[in-house]
Amino acid sequence: MKTNYAYLLALLFLFSTSAVWSQNNDEAVTPCGTNEVMDQFILENPEMESIIRADQEELEEFTQQFINSKKDDDTLYVPVVFHIIHLNGPENISSDIVHESIARLNIDYMAMNADTANVIDPFKGLIPVTNIQFRLATKDPSGNCHSGITRTFSTETLIGDHATQLLIQWPRNKYLNVWVVRNIESGAAAYSRYPSAVNNNPSYDGIVNRYDYLGANERTLTHEVGHWINLRHVWGDSNEPALPSNCSEDDLVSDTPLCMGNSGGCNTSYESCGSLDNVQNYMNYASCSINFTQGQSDRMRAALTSSIAQRNNLWTGSNMAATGIDVDPTLCAADYYTERTTVCTGEEIEFLDDSYNGPIDSWLWEFEGGTPATSDLENPFVSYAEGGEYNVKLTVTQGGSTFWKENNDFIKVLPSGVAIPYNETFDEVDNFPNDDWFVSSIDNIEWEITDNAAAVGSKSAFLNNKNQSDGEIDELIYSTVDLSGLEAAEISFKFAYAKKYDDNTDVLKLGITRNCGDSWVIKKRLKATTGTLVTADNQLSEFIPSADEWGEVVVSLSTLYYIENFRYKFEMDNGGGNNVYVDDIKIYDPTIVGINEVNKASLHYNVYPNPVNDQLSVEFNLLERTSVLGEIFDVTGRKVETIFNSDYSLGTHLLDYNTSDLNSGVYFIKITLEGESFTKRVIKN
Repeated sequence: MKTNYAYLLALLFLFSTSAVWSQNNDEAVTPCGTNEVMDQFILENPEMESIIRADQEELEEFTQQFINSKKDDDTLYVPVVFHIIHLNGPENISSDIVHESIARLNIDYMAMNADTANVIDPFKGLIPVTNIQFRLATKDPSGNCHSGITRTFSTETLIGDHATQLLIQWPRNKYLNVWVVRNIESGAAAYSRYPSAVNNNPSYDGIVNRYDYLGANERTLTHEVGHWINLRHVWGDSNEPALPSNCSEDDLVSDTPLCMGNSGGCNTSYESCGSLDNVQNYMNYASCSINFTQGQSDRMRAALTSSIAQRNNLWTGSNMAATGIDVDPTLCAADYYTERTTVCTGEEIEFLDDSYNGPIDSWLWEFEGGTPATSDLENPFVSYAEGGEYNVKLTVTQGGSTFWKENNDFIKVLPSGVAIPYNETFDEVDNFPNDDWFVSSIDNIEWEITDNAAAVGSKSAFLNNKNQSDGEIDELIYSTVDLSGLEAAEISFKFAYAKKYDDNTDVLKLGITRNCGDSWVIKKRLKATTGTLVTADNQLSEFIPSADEWGEVVVSLSTLYYIENFRYKFEMDNGGGNNVYVDDIKIYDPTIVGINEVNKASLHYNVYPNPVNDQLSVEFNLLERTSVLGEIFDVTGRKVETIFNSDYSLGTHLLDYNTSDLNSGVYFIKITLEGESFTKRVIKN
């Protein structure tokens, strides 16, 4: 990939906006968690408080001396490395977003952003050119060619705490470390720490930033870098703006007036502490933050010149050479990626050049089994006619230098969809994953095959949900089914699940896709909270369903999905409950099967509430007028009575049964139509 900093700077300059917290409007996200994480560290390590205070006093004394004897404004270059912590989700951001984020920093710190024209007159004359610049490292700590971007697969991306930083960290005396995560558990968009807070705690040094607060139009990183080089919020040393007590605080910068601070909005005439606030300051929480002041610039340059937290080594000539930022980037490695490496026959997939670090003169792609077989485009589109696994090779050149990379079996092309009627009972499946089934899990508990229980046959798909962590998501994904040319289609499956406790919140989802898994639509949700997922009593021991502890779901598919490469998946969202099982999956055209199969597939038989007190509702659906018999049996198999026995017309029927005279215990409601019976288990309180 060509890394053209001049181009990126020009592009961002042209499209500069005043958005700071704009990309994600989730109200649960707070702009910054810097003071919170520093306070938490002191609570957990009280012995460090005096040490940090001493480092802070030393840095403050140095800062004042630096400001009083300021000699020059030579540009200070800071090497940066981005550590992307991901689960192959949207947090696995592209290299382009990283480069855009670096360009955004440089524009803001050099006051090249077009929206400085919007700074109100009282502060316009204070806008500095900090002469602080940021460069993505082109060498790793061992001096090897590197993109300055690492990628680590880990569930820590969901937490974003110190353990995330410990996964991977380059020496802080050589690099500014930025960790990119999906979520920060504290609820912040990002956080950093002052130099004095990490002087004796290097593993805490750096910035943790949510993925959706990075990019060309996001200034969260601009704000956090300010903290990293010793800026406070404009209202003082806390994460809490808009407090009257902030008028007694100070950010230790002479040209930023005392203020309470803003939480959103852009009232540039606001006077919160008796004088005009610098609402538009990057270190505020307003929605129009677009400037630093000269006093802030001096303070940041002082921090980079101080030995506290080794900031003064970052921009030395020797370190610039060691990290590769002393010269214009040159090509040193070929690399590439695709958004997905599992595709369907006939589907076009884009291959994206990710070579680094300099401009590229030419590309030569080689696609085994693909159309086209070769390409000289930077980012070509390719399709595959046959299922299989295929190699991909990229060769790039710059001047007289050539680099290449080849990945064997890089692309997995799913075979053409199986014909319907389709029925999966898992009796012929030995394990997951295999050629037809894929699993997705962020830990070592994932969907598997079991012979301990089955709705039909001898095996079923099983998830050890009982021992899974609350909040974990596990997917079981099928290859492809050919639904092309159908006039109607339905999918049905049987399932079994038990809670451990009444407040369990597990959800089993049926997902479907018409674009080979690029995006999914959740077609059915079975929830523990509503009882639609529950097929047995609460159990603390391992749940293994009996023959009568299974439920069944039938889902109609719209004509949008009548394609050659229809796919479906099961997703289990753990909510603290017991095990879950899936079996007897069917996909069929209900218009071409027998009357019994039609009624069976479309019956939608259900009883509720379950458990029941005084009145039970029995619901079923018919495709034509049919005779239906309803009976209730006790746990010994003794028939208690006939509930109903009549002909019923096409459509949905809801019949009520008075259970007030029944003793407490387990009963079975059986309905029979066209010679077939369907049974539901119910508990009488």
